[in-house]
Amino acid sequence: MIQPSIPPLLPASHTTATSDSERADGISAEPTQLLPSPPPSIQLTLLLGSGPSEHIQTLHSLYASQAGTLVWLSAEGNGGERRPVVVGIALKKADFP
Repeated sequence: MIQPSIPPLLPASHTTATSDSERADGISAEPTQLLPSPPPSIQLTLLLGSGPSEHIQTLHSLYASQAGTLVWLSAEGNGGERRPVVVGIALKKADFP
């Protein structure tokens, strides 16, 4: 479990790319649109567990940053306040033939 956080005065929407197809809540209406970039000031706090390797830990951090950013954008787009986010990530190895 990882807790992403950004300073409370920095809007999460400050770091997102906009496009003509973006909805009012800041989430793209097109499924092929790139995801918004997490804020550069994001801080990650490991709360419980870790990935089995440095590569997987980096991947978990990337996913947690992106999930936190999407939650913050959704809350701000709906007129809500930014609240703390805790992200739990579990990945299963794919079985390849």
